[in-house]
Amino acid sequence: MTTVFDCTLRDSSYVVDFMLDLDTTRTITKGLAEVGVSHIEVGHGLGLGGARLHGKAAGASDGAYLEAALSSAGASKVGCFLIAGNATLDEVGRCVADGAQFIRVGIQDNTVEASLEVMEVLRGRRVEVFPFLMATSIWPPDEIEGVLERLAAYETAGCYYVDSAGCLYGARTAAALTHFDGNWAGARGFHGHNNLQSAIPNCLQAAELGYAFIDGTLGGFGRSGGNAPTEILLSLLTLDDPDRISAVIALAEEFSRRVGQPYDYWNVALGLTGTHSRHLARLLAGGRSREVVFRDLYLERPRSLTADFAGG
Repeated sequence: MTTVFDCTLRDSSYVVDFMLDLDTTRTITKGLAEVGVSHIEVGHGLGLGGARLHGKAAGASDGAYLEAALSSAGASKVGCFLIAGNATLDEVGRCVADGAQFIRVGIQDNTVEASLEVMEVLRGRRVEVFPFLMATSIWPPDEIEGVLERLAAYETAGCYYVDSAGCLYGARTAAALTHFDGNWAGARGFHGHNNLQSAIPNCLQAAELGYAFIDGTLGGFGRSGGNAPTEILLSLLTLDDPDRISAVIALAEEFSRRVGQPYDYWNVALGLTGTHSRHLARLLAGGRSREVVFRDLYLERPRSLTADFAGG
């Protein structure tokens, strides 16, 4: 089963120059937990120590973001991201002490040794560790194989293929993810960017290949071309209740309002229900709430959207 891993409260901070506030962190964490997101990543977009690297204070400290999220996460796990060679080992240890339930270790092709130092610090700690091979899509295959072989010596919750440049699509995606799959025996994750508008199909392809984790952000907001939208991934892969689907689309809308980015609830809702936009004004004219309208449309989706084509 594939799990949607949300990094809105870290990756999407790029759209506000890393100035997400703590109320947004609490509110969005609570909303994500309520729709069943298992892993919620928080903190500076550049990871632990990001404000120091950026040379400018963020909306809050790493510890404050973590505390705020943990206070409203319910059963969901909350954790942080770091880039090996940027975060200090003291910052890594402090993150664990502050209650992080997972840490994703960003590994660049020139920071492999530094990443293994971090892995050693985290060895035996009560925290899930996810190696995160940054810009994997532009690494030579033999380098990927060599790093994965070294990482196999550590206990991990899953290892990530990362399309940082958003350059994968179609057959290239299948070839890249299959190669990664063939060289890593444990759980795999996929993090993609949307520069070529391929983030959603790439995530779906990863899910078809059995990847355990795929990343999203609400509204797809994030660095560069952005990410695959969490609300769409959840709606296509894990949620089948129209009220929860409506709630996560509304959560993306709420986040967009808080960060000043345009977003339209109905763009997603109509696509999920196979409804042409020309019908929207009539559907809303009766005075029913949009949640009720969406529920009815979802339950009455055209047969072509729900048919098993392989089965006839």
